[in-house]
Formats: sequence, structure tokens, C-alpha cells
Amino acid sequence: MALDLLRPCDCIIFPLLHFFRGHLVEEEEEDNDYSIPQSIKDVNKLNKILIQKYPETLPIIRILSSRSEQELKVIGELFVKKTGRALSDVLGLRLKEKDIPFGELARALAMSSAAYDAVALFFAIEGTGADEDVIIEILVGRTNAEIEAIKVEYERLFFQSLVSALEIESTSVFRTQFYKLIIALISIPRSESTEVEEAIVFSDIERLYDAGEGRFGADNAVFIEILSTRSLAHLRRIVDLYGVKTLKKRDFLTVVKSEFSGDFEKAVVKLLLSAQHLDMHIAELFHRALHAWGRKDDLLIRLVVRYRDPKVMAPIKTAYHTRYHRDLIGQIRWKTGGDYERLLITLIHQ
Repeated sequence: MALDLLRPCDCIIFPLLHFFRGHLVEEEEEDNDYSIPQSIKDVNKLNKILIQKYPETLPIIRILSSRSEQELKVIGELFVKKTGRALSDVLGLRLKEKDIPFGELARALAMSSAAYDAVALFFAIEGTGADEDVIIEILVGRTNAEIEAIKVEYERLFFQSLVSALEIESTSVFRTQFYKLIIALISIPRSESTEVEEAIVFSDIERLYDAGEGRFGADNAVFIEILSTRSLAHLRRIVDLYGVKTLKKRDFLTVVKSEFSGDFEKAVVKLLLSAQHLDMHIAELFHRALHAWGRKDDLLIRLVVRYRDPKVMAPIKTAYHTRYHRDLIGQIRWKTGGDYERLLITLIHQ
């Protein structure tokens, strides 16, 4: 049961656990009419809670943490039909009054992960200055299906294609190459084959050497072409074999860091790290979100919403422990609190 996952190691953080336990059980026992679909029960319960002056948060946590993304999508559609308002908007409005990060996480869970990424991209691209770090985090190293879903949601929500929005930003002389890379990554379907032909790997290494170390001034176009089209398995072999094939002591990541700089370098490095060990790279992003100065809730929320599926989260938690010799859940308990902590823990603990 989700409530058991909420229980901390001691009783200090949650002193009224027995009261809350009885309350939640009572809530569940009131809803034993199995002729009514669970999604409709959830909508009725959420609506009843959210119209209260002081919404009860534990039942909301239980619903949001125990329903899949697809189930929450159905609940959201039914909520709109019942109330005329988007569930994500109502959750954000009501719960942010008490706890801003908790309200934002609840709002995000009521959206699809692709839609939430699309909204984050919109705010990263629009305005006086684009936030390239967010663009890199969301778009680099994703699968074809994930990128396509984000592009669909971006156009549905903002009536403009994501590529068009990025092209407008690419007019800056200092960012042209970075945006060319990003646009290529989301426009050209990447091979997702796990089979790797060594001959093509060696050919690509030669081309990359000639376009980078082998000349004065790197040829970005060659790097963009290879990095945006080859499978992650293929890129992993390039990283593994670059030093061997070129008879150089420097590995490919070192070459990239020496030949490029700024956002272009960051994007290429993230892509190569994702190709080498995706779970470890995501674990590093979680660490960055939790241990940044002041804690980066926006990044933490995006990561939890995107990777909350238990099958996806399990290897990330293992990688986190391997890399930092600490438990991810323990770090979240240490760095967060209140309802925000409880919802994060129940999502990650599943």
C-alpha cells in the first residue's frame, strides 16, 4: 500500500502517522462500489477535496503516486468534463498556496511527461534569453518516440512547431552551431539499432578525427551529422575505440572538450554520456538537482515526472548508489520536507 511507503525510518517526521493511516483507510472503505470505474471515483474524490478551503493532501498524494501516467491522463480528461477546468491547473493553484514545490509536482503529474517537458521548453526558449541548459537536458539523449511526443505536445499547446521556435533562436551568431545540432537531433530519426558495424565505426572515427584533431578549427557539420544519426550503441563504440583507432592517448570525450566550448560542447558531452551509461547520467542529474546551491526543484520535478515508472527508476536508483554510495530516497528525505517529500518518496519508492 502506498501509505507504507510514506512511513519514515523514525516517527519524528511523521508523528501523526496512525491518525493519517486511519483516515486514509476510512477514505478507501467509503469507496467500495466496484460498479463505478476507479477513474471516476478518483475524479469525484479529487474534486471533493479540491473545493475545500484547506484541501487534504494525503489522499491527493495517494492518488497521484499510485496511478500510472496513462491512468492520470484518463482522470484528467474526466475531471475536465466534470468541472470544466484542467486538473493540472486546479492542483497547481490550490496546492501551491501551501507548498510551491509540492503544488508544482502535483500539477506536473496531472500532465503527460511529454506535455510537461514541452511547457518547460517553451519557457526555456521564449523570453529575453534562452535557457540552453534546460533545452539540452530535455532534448539531448532522448529516444525518437520521446522526442516526437514532445514535438506533438509543443505544437498542440503553443500553436508553433518546436523546430520553428528553435530556428528563431538560432539566428544568434554565437549560438548557430548549437541550435543546428539540437534541430538535427530532433528532426532526423536516429537509428535505434543495437547492432554495430565496426567498419562504419572506424570510418566515422577517421572522419571525426579529420574534422577535429586533424585540422585547425573543427568542422562542426561532420560532428552534427554523425552525432545526430548514429545509434547510441554506435556512438558508444566510437567513444570506446577512438583512442585505439587514432593511436592517440586522448579519449573522444577529452577531444570534444578541447575542440568545442559552450553549449555545443555541453550538448555533445551529454549525448555521449547518455550513450555510455544512461542510468548513471540520469543519476548524476538527480544529484545535481538535490545538491545544487538552494536545490533545483524545477530539474528535480522534471526528472521524477519523466522517470517515475518503477521499471525505469529502479536502475537509476542503483546507479545513484553506485556513484555516490548513498541512497537516492535518503537524499530526498534529507533535502526536502513536508508533502513535497512525501509525494517524491512515494513516487520513487515504488
